[in-house]
Amino acid sequence: NIMVDNGAVPVSEETFDLSDKLRQRLRETNAERERTQAKIVISTEQLQRMYKHVPKRPRETIQQLDARIRKLEHERTTTSISLSSEKKILREMDQIKKIKKEVGAHKEHESAIQGKKSEIAALKDNLRTVTAAIAELEAALSKVELAKKLGCTTADLKTRVVDCPEGKIGHVIGR
Repeated sequence: NIMVDNGAVPVSEETFDLSDKLRQRLRETNAERERTQAKIVISTEQLQRMYKHVPKRPRETIQQLDARIRKLEHERTTTSISLSSEKKILREMDQIKKIKKEVGAHKEHESAIQGKKSEIAALKDNLRTVTAAIAELEAALSKVELAKKLGCTTADLKTRVVDCPEGKIGHVIGR
């Protein structure tokens, strides 16, 4: 048994319709764009809430607070002071430790805000990519539909770009 290949490609009963595939892909991409836009809105609202509830910003840094604690501890341990003065120093040290916690909370909040900003930026980059993909799909779909109307293949179609001065566009379009 010898088979001869005459170059004919067998056609299945279910023909491949490019425009249907492009429309389906366009619907999927539009849905992805809508999901991304919804995520951007949600993240932006979360960022606004984060800005509304910012803990108060401490005036001193952690290093300055640590230096104050060391100074007080040194004073308490090296000098002879009354019990009430020692209690006052200990209360002041506790107060400084609370301020250190506020500084830490403020830093955490700031880093959370920066993280949310970078998340929004990444979502916006994704949105730009998806929007570009939608434009490409729409252009391809219109080309395929034009080829169907004209009864030719998309490879037979040629694209020509003509520069037109802005002042003459109205004459070209027909205004």
